[in-house]
Amino acid sequence: MIQSLGYGIKGDYNAAYAMSIRDGQLRKVAQSPLRNGIFVTNHRHEVELVYGVDLAGDNEVYRRASPDAPWELVFEHAAGKGWTAPMGAAENGFIVLDSSASDTDSVYLWRPGNALERIYTHPDVDVSDLTFDPSGRLWLLTIENHFPDYHYPDPAHPLAVLHQKLRAKFPDDNVAFPSMTDDLGIVIVYVSGTPQLGHLLCAGYAQERDHAHAGGTTLADARSTGRDASLRIQRARRAESAWFRDAAARTRRQGITNDRDSTWRAAWRLRHLRIRR
Repeated sequence: MIQSLGYGIKGDYNAAYAMSIRDGQLRKVAQSPLRNGIFVTNHRHEVELVYGVDLAGDNEVYRRASPDAPWELVFEHAAGKGWTAPMGAAENGFIVLDSSASDTDSVYLWRPGNALERIYTHPDVDVSDLTFDPSGRLWLLTIENHFPDYHYPDPAHPLAVLHQKLRAKFPDDNVAFPSMTDDLGIVIVYVSGTPQLGHLLCAGYAQERDHAHAGGTTLADARSTGRDASLRIQRARRAESAWFRDAAARTRRQGITNDRDSTWRAAWRLRHLRIRR
């Protein structure tokens, strides 16, 4: 599923297309009622929502009940009076970020036809980022309260368990997961902070008795079966790549101890990496 951008083309509005991975052919599946609308799909991978700003500057969210149904306005906020932005699908609804219902940008569950159900609100600062697992399940909220802080909607989620273990191991650093396998068995971890240049790790779970052997228990298995699992971490090969070494050398030559731009660029390259086991 991809979307076109009408920005800069007179009279053009964004559209969504299904693209065949075999021949690249595009099939139009939705036309945005907003000039620069952003589409959001449901769990069936159908375009169900679109949100953005209309020509008057008002923030709007539209929904269509089925692929053939017309768009209906479901949220509307006058310019400067807040906004609602769907972030992803949830069970029988959507996860949305909203600034109108509280003093800070907060996370809600919205089921069509119902009011927003609060998931998390920080009393002082906005939620700055939402992170979903490969199945589309929300597992991490990031809050920038002078320093990054985190909230786990489900602390028992396998990625939440791993993230908490890594934060305990690196208490003075930021921990992010740029990429992972669909079964959550292998996770690429980006650890950054001062004064060290950020570095990449490859993390996974294995049963203690299988620690030295290939295979073992995946994150999902460790959670569902409750078997005793231990964290094993090894430095990823990508962290030792020539590009990353060059970035480190460049920052040393420039007298910089923490080049966030270079290291985050490395992490961004890994964000869409699909790891094959």
